Amino acid sequence: MSPALSQAEALISSLSYQEQWWLMEWLIQRLRARALAPPPAPQHQPVLLSDDPAALAELRAAGDRLLRRAEQAKAQHEETVRAWDKAMAAMGIDVSEPPIGAEALQQMLIAEGINPEDNEFSRGIIEMREE
Repeated sequence: MSPALSQAEALISSLSYQEQWWLMEWLIQRLRARALAPPPAPQHQPVLLSDDPAALAELRAAGDRLLRRAEQAKAQHEETVRAWDKAMAAMGIDVSEPPIGAEALQQMLIAEGINPEDNEFSRGIIEMREE
């Protein structure tokens, strides 16, 4: 304990019960006042964008540009999906059905008379390399 606290404790011990009680109430009032007091204001306040009309206008303009770009991208995506669906339909592929797996494709090719052991596709690639 520091010497100052030791001296304070000795002084408090020398007080009467009523004086100690008064001192205790006084200390509690001071502690409550400090606890309820608003925190000290910072030395400098940051500038909020909401306080700057030019910054707000720039943010609104940027937001509007982003919304327009998102709408354009959505329209382009929908157009691409329609073109894809049309191309698939032209090839006889029903896009409303889930895609078939590799095993089902092999079975379809075998049913059409293609022998998987012939390596027809690989043979064509090998011939092109040899040229």
